Amino acid sequence: MIDDHVKVVPITDAEMLEAVFKAAELDNDGVFDPTHAVMKNGEIVGALSIAVACGSWWMDSKKVKSRDSLMLLRILDALFADRRIFRYLMPCKETSPFYKIMERVGFKKMAGNWGLFLKK
Repeated sequence: MIDDHVKVVPITDAEMLEAVFKAAELDNDGVFDPTHAVMKNGEIVGALSIAVACGSWWMDSKKVKSRDSLMLLRILDALFADRRIFRYLMPCKETSPFYKIMERVGFKKMAGNWGLFLKK
């Protein structure tokens, strides 16, 4: 009997993590820091990520200079590193003065047209 229901299993090793990334890439898609693989009929058909690191900040546009924000970015990196987090997402509005330089300060623009949604 073939079980055609989806099931979720924790990603426990580098081999499984790589298999998840490869399956998503074959589907022209991806997932950020997956923690669980979604399986159906013994095949990886998706992934969940329940521990995505994301940083954000606000600085008063009239009271700080860009060098203040650059210093804050270094502090944010250090705070993440202190928690052994070396990859994280950073939302940035197109209207932000930083939007045009995000890649220059070490971020990689993610493909796709994303919306950011908050569940309360």
